[in-house]
Amino acid sequence: MPKGKTELMKAREAQMTRLQELRERSVDPFVRQLDKLLSAAPSQETLSEFAETKPNDWASMVKTMANLSGYADRTEVKLGGVIAQISDMSDAQLIEMMRLLMDQKKAVDLDADLSSNV
Repeated sequence: MPKGKTELMKAREAQMTRLQELRERSVDPFVRQLDKLLSAAPSQETLSEFAETKPNDWASMVKTMANLSGYADRTEVKLGGVIAQISDMSDAQLIEMMRLLMDQKKAVDLDADLSSNV
């Protein structure tokens, strides 16, 4: 088989694999692209120049990367269907809320996820 056809078949197979992964809601295609993006990351010098010349774009990039890294600017947390401003609560209030949520969980006998963020 000619080399050009082999390359075309490989490209088509890769495309079909990507489509299948997307249909399955897989994150794998995005992880592969993220790896490519991070591999092509600019140098520290280039980033510093970017920060100097376009501070608003730099700040937006930092916020995006922080969010992707797991940092969030929210202080409220969803605990068993209740939104709580935990940063404003005392330890005693946190303990009381957790006790109430555990009692609620026992009452309905569900395995609720008590730690998911909003």
